[in-house]
Amino acid sequence: MKSSFHQITVHRETIPLTAFVTSSGLFEWLKMPQGSSAAPGWFCKVVNEAIKNLYGVASYLDDLIVFDDTPSTHVGTMRALFERLRTHNLKLMPPTFGATEADFLGHTISPDGVRLNGAKVSALTKMPKPRDVKQLRSLLGGLSYYRKFLPNMAKRIRPLTTLLKRQEKFIFTPSMEQAVRVLLAELTNPPVLVYPEWDAVSDGSRPFHLYCDASRDGFGGTLGQEQPDGFIRPIVFISRATLDSERHWTPLDLEAGSIVWCIKRLRGYLCGTKFRSFTNHKSLEHFAKVGETIPAFSAGWNFLPPTITLSSIARVPQMATMISSHASQSLRLNATVRVAAV
Repeated sequence: MKSSFHQITVHRETIPLTAFVTSSGLFEWLKMPQGSSAAPGWFCKVVNEAIKNLYGVASYLDDLIVFDDTPSTHVGTMRALFERLRTHNLKLMPPTFGATEADFLGHTISPDGVRLNGAKVSALTKMPKPRDVKQLRSLLGGLSYYRKFLPNMAKRIRPLTTLLKRQEKFIFTPSMEQAVRVLLAELTNPPVLVYPEWDAVSDGSRPFHLYCDASRDGFGGTLGQEQPDGFIRPIVFISRATLDSERHWTPLDLEAGSIVWCIKRLRGYLCGTKFRSFTNHKSLEHFAKVGETIPAFSAGWNFLPPTITLSSIARVPQMATMISSHASQSLRLNATVRVAAV
């Protein structure tokens, strides 16, 4: 949007509260200033009110994106959007019409899927080696924004996060520098994250595949779906570092806890669907073979509302067709699971 915050008029009673002093005298804002703590939230409220119940339009602060299946519906949506913006007295910068792909919030969205914006990644790769906690936080923040493209990221950056603790002396070791270099190299050639094909999920022809991994340092998961060409491609990568208490769990608890966390983390995709879960833990394969549920003592398993039964053991695809690049061993468990609301 054009001059986004400055399109909002400040209420007469609050104008004196915006006063600031300069060498030329005292000035007050008549339009909403940037830097005010309430400005972003209020601007989002105004924009959301303008596009409310308008299908095919999404916004983030002053960025708007319109998406449709056909050119005719796209024209209709654009007309409806312009009418809404005119009604709310909001002005746009010159927009791009009918594009087959668009850059939005550091991502490039196209019919093939979602990929990284090269300019944003280039800025990350050019960041200097961190010399203090502030610079390290800036680097980790940039990497975390694109963590959906990085398998098992939480486990791989755990040594770096230890430097954020105040009692730790800041020493950026060569191994830490190598870890950052590898992550940045992966961001320069990341996978394209495909869109879920819900019709294929509903009819069971191509269900979701959930690959889970666990270690003392972190949980990791990959949600993928088989494509018409027969290859399983990623929809999203997720990960988190283990808590101090979780680092003392048994391997069975870690692997079961990883599956539970992945299911709960991805419940927006998995709720009410059938999907296949894969793990490389032999004990979980045994539970599926004998048709038993994972015992309640396995960490976190009893926090899922429904009883989840692992079944339908099948031969694991060859690693060449797998999309879990962090999995180094053959995945043994092929379990069909139905999940209710979590």
